[in-house]
Parts: sequence; structure tokens; C-alpha cells
Amino acid sequence: MMKQDANGRILLGVLSSLVAGTAAFIALAYVRGGGRGRPSPLLPKMVEDQLDRVTSWLDARLGKAVVDRGMDALQHALRGSAPDKLMQLLEQVIEPDALKQQRELDSQLAKADDDGMTVRRASQPN
Repeated sequence: MMKQDANGRILLGVLSSLVAGTAAFIALAYVRGGGRGRPSPLLPKMVEDQLDRVTSWLDARLGKAVVDRGMDALQHALRGSAPDKLMQLLEQVIEPDALKQQRELDSQLAKADDDGMTVRRASQPN
């Protein structure tokens, strides 16, 4: 009987760690991937849509600035507690996607410039 109790506690501990790790990974992938409607390459669309709904609901209740600060704090806390190998994996998957999105935006801006439209980047002075 004691052996079964010990095995049950070990199994519960392993399952709890697995669930907590999965939740942390999803949260970090969502926040690091951009959140708020920006696609994350690591999350299924269905999961991301649900997280977008929660974020929108929190924005409406608390204000976007408060939710942004909370998401930044969550990202900082998860980065501090996540294993280095997990962070390296996230960076390797997310960064190339972010670079691809930046290249697409640059291409759209160049096309708009070629079409005679004046487009000013946020980093350019007025």
C-alpha cells in the first residue's frame, strides 16, 4: 500500500511538471511570437485564436497598457525560469519567422514607394 502511494505521488509530480511545462511553453510561444493576432510559428491556429480572445477580453477589462505590461512580465519570468535549451529552440524557430515577416514588410514598403506612394517608417524623422 505504501509503495502504491509513493508511486502515485511520483506520477502526480511528473504529470504536474509536464502540464506546467506545457502551459509555460504555450504562454512563452504566444507572448514571444507577438501575441494579439500575430501568428506564432509554434502554436496551432486554434490555440492561438483562443489566446487572442482571452487577450482581447483582458484588454477590454483592464486596458491594453496593463495587459502589455503583464505580458512583458510573464515573458521575463518565463525566460528566467525556462531551461536554456528550450529558449534556444524558441529563438531558432521564432527569429527566422520574424525576419521573414520583416522582409515581407520591407518588400511591401518598397512596392508602395515604386507605385508613387509616400510611405514613412516609424524610425524616420518627421
